[in-house]
Amino acid sequence: ALASVNIAVGPVVIKNFQCMFILTDIIRLGAIWLLMGLRDEGSEGTRAVLGRLVDTSSPLTLAPLRRLTAPTSESSRRDAAERLGRVGSPLAVEELITALDDVSPDVRLAAARALGDIGDARAVPALTAKLTDLAAGIEEQAAHSLGFIGDWSATRPLTEVLSGPVAGVRIAALRALARLGDPASAPAVIAQLS
Repeated sequence: ALASVNIAVGPVVIKNFQCMFILTDIIRLGAIWLLMGLRDEGSEGTRAVLGRLVDTSSPLTLAPLRRLTAPTSESSRRDAAERLGRVGSPLAVEELITALDDVSPDVRLAAARALGDIGDARAVPALTAKLTDLAAGIEEQAAHSLGFIGDWSATRPLTEVLSGPVAGVRIAALRALARLGDPASAPAVIAQLS
């Protein structure tokens, strides 16, 4: 059992539990101060994480995210994907990646476009898979989005598509490679242009 502790600070009296809460707050602040010096390569700062949390709580993000994942009409899911792309919330990336496999080609196209608008590199593997998925019907948009994301890990899949059968996809891949600016793509681009 705790002994009775009463600390008077002017007209305010602080009792047992209040002292315990103040002590734990001091310990937490001390831990945060100690952790501020730690850096992990590739990690995001506190401001970026808090900014994403603010974006998530925004009705501009939550409502379309719910509509995208709910069994709603095709037009509602497409509109949700488009709105998430305009908002640019990185927290929507996983749901948009899932939407790349939606039954509706319009929703798949809107999701691919939104992923390019958001520009998060987590979407690169899913979009590169769609470059050669003729059944999905979003190869051109996947290439465009990869160019807007700007991650050089997309260079090889984009150069491989340059020899593919669909002219529109080849052109979109060339534009994406130009946007990426990876010197490793130069020989493949020059070969296509000659």
